[in-house]
Amino acid sequence: MSSQPPVDQMSVLATNSGLLVDDSGSVVLLISVNEFHDWWNYLESSFESPIGRKLIYAASDDEEYFLANNPSYKIPKWFGKNKIIQSMKVRWTSMGWGIHLPGIRRIQSPCHDSLSAGLGLAHHEHVDQQRYRMEWRQVHSDLVELDFTKRMEDIPTAPTVTSPEWVVPIGLADIHTKPHEHEFEPRSFGFFWGQQRSIFLPTSILHRLFESIIGRPFNSERRPREGLHVTGISENPTMLFKTLIESSSAMFDASDYSIFIQNQDDWESHLQHNIRSRGFGDVSVEDFAMDESPTVRMTIRSPVPTFAIGLMVGMWERAHGSPCMCRVEISSDLLTVSLYPRSVDYA
Repeated sequence: MSSQPPVDQMSVLATNSGLLVDDSGSVVLLISVNEFHDWWNYLESSFESPIGRKLIYAASDDEEYFLANNPSYKIPKWFGKNKIIQSMKVRWTSMGWGIHLPGIRRIQSPCHDSLSAGLGLAHHEHVDQQRYRMEWRQVHSDLVELDFTKRMEDIPTAPTVTSPEWVVPIGLADIHTKPHEHEFEPRSFGFFWGQQRSIFLPTSILHRLFESIIGRPFNSERRPREGLHVTGISENPTMLFKTLIESSSAMFDASDYSIFIQNQDDWESHLQHNIRSRGFGDVSVEDFAMDESPTVRMTIRSPVPTFAIGLMVGMWERAHGSPCMCRVEISSDLLTVSLYPRSVDYA
């Protein structure tokens, strides 16, 4: 058993809106480390050039903003600095990110190389109250080494995050919280959720990442998914929106999750397990038909709707054993998703 405090001591709570919030009020996702790697590998391969640095900057900016604006992590002038540093270490293991060792500039058991490196930069700068240029190298899967060089220029604190235009605002004032339904096994580097090493990932990191890669050139060899139609947003965000859905669907395809759909209650059960209980948002089944042309229409309110939609596509296709059509309609207050079989043209 780990000597670190169990992850659930961080008071991550579920909500009636399909969100998870930590004890600072930040919205987070529950995702396994393998899932995040599968999602990231598909996403990065979709672009003409690597986007690892974009993830580093998104993670660094977001964690910098969090630490700078959370009184619990304010670095005192005189006494109490060690207590803050210890709290920051606990945050790493509670969130499942690994073990951050700033004294020897290492991250042991990183959850992901680029993500962990960005978080490490933010924590190093916060403790020293100094800007750095960072170089990093992944020595092996369980060790990332960091090198820092002081920056003399004055760089402003990271700005507040801007949500993508496809994210429907969810009013936290109307949210009721309750204990989450998951059991976690704490380890020295984080925690396991079932048989999977997992992390809590702030949705704001993803929003910063998405903002930074909108309009970035896609890989010319990329073959967009057939049967995916999106209306309600402009062209550049639509291309990224579709790619993010494909990445989430690929993430689900890499899993061994069993799914059977015979009625609407089956859909509700899978949506609860894979989406609502993990912080991916609230999904409501509006129409369901199980006949020669199985069809389901759902509405989504989510901070990361592309994750939810990709999971739903993956679940539909695994349940029915064939590709599906996916139609997404985005409005100001919700997203509507329709899944149904692809038509076959024999001409």
